[in-house]
Amino acid sequence: MAQGFELPEGYTFLLEQSSDKNFSQIKNIYKGPDLATYISGLPDGTFYYRVKIIEQHNQKESQWSSHLQARVEHFSLEFALTLCAMGALVFLLTVAVIVVGVRTTNFS
Repeated sequence: MAQGFELPEGYTFLLEQSSDKNFSQIKNIYKGPDLATYISGLPDGTFYYRVKIIEQHNQKESQWSSHLQARVEHFSLEFALTLCAMGALVFLLTVAVIVVGVRTTNFS
């Protein structure tokens, strides 16, 4: 969306998601006046999105927007666990440095 865009009162957005760009199988993701939405929990793959504006009073609808393609790729579990282990190691080393520093300072 363009910065500063405001939707007039009485209008809503309809956001659709599909796994193919022809939108043969659709899932309604959001319907409402907000200018942004958050989508999570998607599996790996390519997803397509489109949006249109609906006037609530007489149910007039705009044309669909151009589709937007989003590709979801998750890190492997092995990589995530490696990062977690590295973080734990850094934490433990930091605690050890602090403890040794405090003991050294107290004995001096």
